[in-house]
Amino acid sequence: MAVSSPLHRLEARYGELLALCDAVESIMDSLGGSMDRNLCLATAAKIRTLSLGRPLDEPLPSLSVRTTRADRAFAFDVSHLADTLRSAASERCAVSWETVALMLGAFLEGLRHHVAAEQAIIAAIKRSSTRH
Repeated sequence: MAVSSPLHRLEARYGELLALCDAVESIMDSLGGSMDRNLCLATAAKIRTLSLGRPLDEPLPSLSVRTTRADRAFAFDVSHLADTLRSAASERCAVSWETVALMLGAFLEGLRHHVAAEQAIIAAIKRSSTRH
């Protein structure tokens, strides 16, 4: 079995994150209405596994001038978001739909920022490899 290159693994990860963005958007569109329970549970499970380059229990680097608004938006506890989605799927959510929407929106903003950074890395790797 062939071992995939770092670029192929990064591209696969990029695709997974784009699919997660789509799932979160779909959930946001259905909030307060007819939610897809299975999509909420699957998305919650995926969110819980995210580390995006650092362990979930490791604190984010201190906020600096270089830190963007999207970085700060992503700095909340993803496990809390996953728990909230699971409770929403079971119709026992302790917070309002508006709060869930705000949490998902902040998460999505941070995730999109991360995806854009990965996309830039992939493009740079591809440009670099064509020069050699």
